[in-house]
Amino acid sequence: MNDLDQQVRTAVADAWKRIEDWLAEHAPASLAALAGPATTEEIAAVERALGPALPAEFAASLAIHRAVDLNGALADVEHPDLSELPGLRDQEVEDFMWSVDEVHEQIRLGDCWRSGWIPLGREGDGSLFVLDLDPAPAGTHGQVLYAEQGLVPDTVRYAGWLDALRAAATELASGHYHGVDGLIEYRD
Repeated sequence: MNDLDQQVRTAVADAWKRIEDWLAEHAPASLAALAGPATTEEIAAVERALGPALPAEFAASLAIHRAVDLNGALADVEHPDLSELPGLRDQEVEDFMWSVDEVHEQIRLGDCWRSGWIPLGREGDGSLFVLDLDPAPAGTHGQVLYAEQGLVPDTVRYAGWLDALRAAATELASGHYHGVDGLIEYRD
């Protein structure tokens, strides 16, 4: 492992520690529901199934929590079990067609779901967060896209998974969330 890989792993672990510490204090049932780590072999198998390599930040996060389900409270960082990612991507590729006339410098848009888009967390209204493994030239491998209410992913929400984790940790600390019966809930 090189120094950059170690820095990424450390930064991801630090962001998760902030999230886990808040959950331990305010929503212990949500903390207990977080999945355990994925193995290096499991991550490699999913990468082979998806094609492009997963971003180092996302792979490091999977090595901490193979799945994250907080009942939609932090959809930005939620995702199904890593073993489900190829199938969910393939389902979107098969089912999703639209007409797009715009050009985006960071996102490759077309008339169907791209095989480099991996669906992750979903908000209650159907809006979706997407890991982009095939960005446009001005984009970043691993940027997190946002698709409002089932539409095309057309907004870069985060430059990478680490940014999403850090934003979730900051949001938890902001006082907008609280624990109810051991679970996390948003409040105004």
